[in-house]
Amino acid sequence: MSVTNSFSSGTTISSSEMNANFTDFASEVTNSLPRDGQAAMTGQLKIAAGTAAAPGLIFSTDTNTGVYRVAADTLGIAVGGSLVAQFDSTGAQTSSGENYDAFAAGTSMLFYQAAAPTGWTAESINDKAIRVVSSGGTGGSEGGTTAFSSVLTSRTIAQANLPNVNLTAASNGAHTHTVTIGYNIDAQVSGGAGDVLMRDGEIINGSSVYTTSSNGAHTHTVPLGGSGTAMDFAVQYADVIIATKD
Repeated sequence: MSVTNSFSSGTTISSSEMNANFTDFASEVTNSLPRDGQAAMTGQLKIAAGTAAAPGLIFSTDTNTGVYRVAADTLGIAVGGSLVAQFDSTGAQTSSGENYDAFAAGTSMLFYQAAAPTGWTAESINDKAIRVVSSGGTGGSEGGTTAFSSVLTSRTIAQANLPNVNLTAASNGAHTHTVTIGYNIDAQVSGGAGDVLMRDGEIINGSSVYTTSSNGAHTHTVPLGGSGTAMDFAVQYADVIIATKD
């Protein structure tokens, strides 16, 4: 404010001059911001730019903690006289000026979408299953030889892919075979029905069916049978991509 009229000792003070001084005083009081909050600002609150050691906006009992202007269009937060965070048009940043991110650079994640989001780069990993391993193990690596879609599809199981059955005595492998002896051969065969004499292909006595006496393992081929209809291994799936934070 300014004092409109000044007075000298021993001079007459006119009412108009006195009123002019009080009018100027009243206007400036009206335009002031009361400390008790009974009136609000009607314009911008302008503060000093300040520094980290002495922010422009502080607390009465903590003069080195508050808000100050770091640079043009950059707001700084000072705590204990040091810059701890700042803000500019790109968002929140560290004290060194790096933007805060939810994920650190180099973090890889799954995304259920066709392309990597902004700030991420898609990995060249295609047609593979996901295997969960323990921490510190082989995480982040790849393996296997056959593509996911090649294994999990509709296909016919070939006879060559089926296992042979090895029968042993321990696995209850004893079983019956029919013994046939050709003509013009004299033989005496020992079997479950006793000794049988064979001559010129004719059984003299007993039966021609005998049980194997050997418990040695041997191989039988299991026929596939059926019409060869393809088996459906084409499970339902959801395609995702793996992307890494830039």
